Amino acid sequence: MEKKQDDARQLMFLEPVSKDTDIEQLVERLITKLESLGFNIIGKDKEQGDEN
Repeated sequence: MEKKQDDARQLMFLEPVSKDTDIEQLVERLITKLESLGFNIIGKDKEQGDEN
């Protein structure tokens, strides 16, 4: 019988969040953290370009 390999990964992002938390700043911190871990975040430049 084959052993099924579990490739699922989980990331815990511990940031204080309340109803007054600025979502834009929270997303920026998350992107920064993910990039520091080696993730390639795509689409962030496109979104910034759309604002101009």
